Amino acid sequence: MVKRKCGRGSGSPSRGRGDAVERILPTAFARQRRARQLEQPVQQNDPAPTEDVSQQVVYEGGDIKGSHPQEEAEKAREWFFFLPSLGKNEANELLVTLLGVSYSDATADTEYTQGPSVRLSWLRSVYENNVEQNHLTYVARAYLLHLGGCTIFVDKSVSVVQVQYLELFRLLALVGQIAWGAVALTYLYEQLNEASLHQTRQLAGYSTLFQGECIHGYLDWFRLISHPYLIPHEDRFHNPLPRRVSVFGGSQNISSGTLDDSSHQKGKLVRNYFTKHMKNNTASLSTCAEERVIEVKGGPDSVVWVVQLSDLHFSVHHPDRALDFNKYVGPALSMINPSLVLITGDLTDGKSKDLLTMKQNEDEWVEYRNVMDAVVESSGLHKSLFFDLRGNHDNFGVPVVGGSFDFFSKYSINGQLGRNGSVNSVTLETQERKHLFVGIDTTMSAGLRGPTNLFGHPTDQLLRDLDLELSHWDSQSEKPVTKISFGHFPLSFSAPSSSGRTLEDVFLKHSISAYLCGHLHTKFGKNLKRHHQLSNSFLSLHKFFQFNIHQNSFESAVNCSLGAPQVQEFWEWEMGDWRKNRVFRILAIDKGHVSHVDVDFKFKSEAKHAIILPTFPLDSRFMLTSLCHHNYECQSVTPSSYETIRALVFSVSPVASVVARVYDSRSGNLDLVVETYMTKHADENSRGNLYVAPWNYKAFENASPDRFWLQIEAIDKMSRSTLTELRPFSINGHSIKLSWSWKEFLVMGCQWASLYYPLFWSALYFMFFFLLLPKALLVFKKNIYTYKNFANNKGLVNGVLWVLQELCRVRTLWFGWIGYLLYLILFPWFMGQVFTEGKNMVYMTYMGWAVETSNGKGKLEYVGSPDIMVVVLPHLLFVVLPAILVTSALTAERAIYREHMLAFSGKKKDDLDLNSRRSLLDSNESSILPNFHLGKRGIRKLLCVLCLAICWKHFMNCRTLLKAYEMNPVLHFLGYGLSIPLLLAIAISETRSAQ
Repeated sequence: MVKRKCGRGSGSPSRGRGDAVERILPTAFARQRRARQLEQPVQQNDPAPTEDVSQQVVYEGGDIKGSHPQEEAEKAREWFFFLPSLGKNEANELLVTLLGVSYSDATADTEYTQGPSVRLSWLRSVYENNVEQNHLTYVARAYLLHLGGCTIFVDKSVSVVQVQYLELFRLLALVGQIAWGAVALTYLYEQLNEASLHQTRQLAGYSTLFQGECIHGYLDWFRLISHPYLIPHEDRFHNPLPRRVSVFGGSQNISSGTLDDSSHQKGKLVRNYFTKHMKNNTASLSTCAEERVIEVKGGPDSVVWVVQLSDLHFSVHHPDRALDFNKYVGPALSMINPSLVLITGDLTDGKSKDLLTMKQNEDEWVEYRNVMDAVVESSGLHKSLFFDLRGNHDNFGVPVVGGSFDFFSKYSINGQLGRNGSVNSVTLETQERKHLFVGIDTTMSAGLRGPTNLFGHPTDQLLRDLDLELSHWDSQSEKPVTKISFGHFPLSFSAPSSSGRTLEDVFLKHSISAYLCGHLHTKFGKNLKRHHQLSNSFLSLHKFFQFNIHQNSFESAVNCSLGAPQVQEFWEWEMGDWRKNRVFRILAIDKGHVSHVDVDFKFKSEAKHAIILPTFPLDSRFMLTSLCHHNYECQSVTPSSYETIRALVFSVSPVASVVARVYDSRSGNLDLVVETYMTKHADENSRGNLYVAPWNYKAFENASPDRFWLQIEAIDKMSRSTLTELRPFSINGHSIKLSWSWKEFLVMGCQWASLYYPLFWSALYFMFFFLLLPKALLVFKKNIYTYKNFANNKGLVNGVLWVLQELCRVRTLWFGWIGYLLYLILFPWFMGQVFTEGKNMVYMTYMGWAVETSNGKGKLEYVGSPDIMVVVLPHLLFVVLPAILVTSALTAERAIYREHMLAFSGKKKDDLDLNSRRSLLDSNESSILPNFHLGKRGIRKLLCVLCLAICWKHFMNCRTLLKAYEMNPVLHFLGYGLSIPLLLAIAISETRSAQ
């Protein structure tokens, strides 16, 4: 069953020119319709409304006191078509007046949504309270506002509706006089106007309107409630209530009721319809981002499993990637039969053969679509079970989502199925629990070419959507919920939003079980996993670094009291790539316990014949330590969860036997303590093979997380054996503390988005300090440091200050470096073509690429920060800083050479002019030759070689940028490209002689 989630706006739904559109068009349509209605004769079978019943039902709550003459009704009709833009206080007052809630309740919800809007879940609670109190007007308004927010006034967010639309339902008698179809089309027109902006990623508005039948019943109901009785005459609509109301592809049958003249009976019928319809369609109306609920049929009920793939990088230059994917993945999925297939980004490569030009290639996308169609067919799975996300490679050079170069929206499975939102969710529901999977697309809204397209960029709106999506089942589900999120970028490569919030903040708030991602491949290591836990330390370095896989030390004390706060934590599991390593992952959730196994086809000539995934006991290296320990100590989980060893076995051939073995490492060796055959979990409609073996789990309670080890072996009918790796386990919930290698720490433990500006300014401050301090000592304090002083009084400080002052004495070089550093701060570095299409060149500074906004007014905004750190930091740290150090060393070498020449000639420094030096060198060449660093100046030659190495490094960086952004080296690259070689040449020239 497909359910859609209805939305929340972050502000007023109309802005500027669109505001006039929203006000004028609905008014015109409504007046035209009203005029046509007035021209029509009154039908004989239309009952004449009685004054008291009309006032009791329609104006209950004091909307209009006393009589309501035609003039007042006309004024009301003219007024309510012009929807005002509300502030929070005005929205609160409107909620109090029209829904009968307290001011404090209204304020609490508008504060929660951070604007003049309310949650649909809050509206449902208001509706239920008014049903209990028999306030029919408030019931009708709450229902209609809920309904309007889920159909006509859908926006791009989740579970919230703007309060300003409540004005449309102030006078219920006039609701039927509005041309709701025209209003829906007008609102959709305004959203199309918004969608034309380049930064817009989603289209809001009731797109289902085009499916006609899906809205027909609802429009009838809007027209229906315009009658003063709230119930139409049977002869007018054939039934007192519509028999069939379409709800996004589903339908509800509503039985007819019998009408009499009793207003109480009429109100009861309306209330019963509202109650039944609201309860039956709460899930359908509670969401407008793409959300699906899949009932997992067949056993075993206690476990579900999904498959994850990442970083496919289909390329026209490497056809083997797509061929192997088609060859291995389809049969593997057929064998595994997962409930979902998650593909977490980088579907295509988007690189030229030399790997320097990065932009979209439609041929790669056509290949991806064809291969996925073949895999879907060979796997036997429904296409809707596949979720593919956009990665940074899929976004190279895409200026606008939905534009001509946005091939993801055209060829991906998500694009073909209309999952165009940045947040998409699916819920797998079994008889025992719900499993919520939420996918996020955090790629740039304006996709730059690589290499400056490396980070995820979640927006505040996306984080709000994600927050609400993860909380969707919190108050609606009686079953326990396991939450999994998946995306492309690791959190170490995800930037904070403009307000400073991060994905980690949202994940910790909801204590999800795991975040699945890709992006890093396996070249940095195979242990790219990270445990996140909420830190209470204000001065913690956690914002910048996490030095071990586990963030905090384990606390053995457990608070089992009711209402005690649980530790907020989750796992981040990056997986290997298909690009070179042919890896895919199977993830299982067994009674809330999450485990996974990574399988690769890199060295296999044929598909795997068997795969084993132990689901309990959990691997003590990758379990949620605090949660598992709390559940065990507080007995929060039923004992049946611990009473069996469980494993999923996927095999091409029938399985003959499965054996579980437990080893004890207390003696220093692995001693076999348990060996037991596992039996297949019996189920008539089995989705897969779950094998179980009873055991005495209490015998394995131990404080050590690595004392006991588990291994499972499966043998098929062809006598082929498959063994799992030995994995430690802990019944108590203790975990092994693992450490990263230095490469794994660099990519998983460093928060590069937070480190960029500190590293950038630290490097610049160091270089300015390096250049300005000795100059200041020389000018203001008259402290002169020379080689002779250093030779007489050796010391690190004296040596450093002497070297730096030698650089200051070469004025051209010193001012050149100061000027270049100021240039890097104040001026553009270079210009380039950052999108696949277009001829406009944009410039880059240390803050990002200056890209013109889509409003056509020439306003620039900086995009690509901190992604540009891959250009900025290597240039500063590996080109500029070494160049300054080498030029300083050249000036110091010249000073040493001059002093030795003076000492050798026996002349004073002032008497040594250029001619005398040259004659001195010629006459004493034979005596100087033995002195290597004086006669041949070997140190200088070595420094010159280093200058050439720096120039070569700089040249290679420039070559990469020239190819990547299609630059003209003279017009777009001159200052950045020539400054470093020019300064090094000046340094070599100025230090050539001893003068």
